Amino acid sequence: MLLKRFIVISLIPLALLLAACGGSDSPTAAPTDAPAQDAPDVQEPADADDAPQLSAIGDGTFEYAVSGAQELSIDGGQGVVVRNPGMEVSGITIEPHIEIMLSNGSMSSELYMVLITTPPDTGTGTYELTDPSMSAAGFAAEYSYVNMEDMDSADFMLNVSGTLTLTEAGDRYSGTFEFSADGGFGTEDDTVIVSGSFSNLEAFDAEGE
Repeated sequence: MLLKRFIVISLIPLALLLAACGGSDSPTAAPTDAPAQDAPDVQEPADADDAPQLSAIGDGTFEYAVSGAQELSIDGGQGVVVRNPGMEVSGITIEPHIEIMLSNGSMSSELYMVLITTPPDTGTGTYELTDPSMSAAGFAAEYSYVNMEDMDSADFMLNVSGTLTLTEAGDRYSGTFEFSADGGFGTEDDTVIVSGSFSNLEAFDAEGE
């Protein structure tokens, strides 16, 4: 499925970047379920170098809890908001959008991430969350787990249902979120429920080639 392929291609370089820039080494609690199935090898597209690169990494605080297929609590790590101007990946045009990325982990162990996207210029308010789209810049969310040593991953981004409430938007972002998502790539059709908050996350512009 193209959507799953794009999510995995985009997640791993991003996870490497965020982990290299700091963050907590591990979540408060490790997942209680058996490890997810090994993910197949993924070929990086030839035009991956054209993807926007972060010009800086932000600060701020966040926390969230995961229940269901995984059980853990995350208290801080690396949080950043990126204004993505859009890009082309394997001939598919990605519209401009905002990415709220909440990551915890390190390159030597596991990495946990919540990724929420919104249309550009989204202001304060409450919005319904849905599945990530291949190109449309809508309100979407996913939860992902990556084993940085083996490059195994589990993505929960199907049948997403929930809300995002932004209490601050613009140069800094604050808000709360709650959503459920079914497993996709690297999982066995399990479901997670993710809820949390973030405060004073600085927004940065991504820079294309």
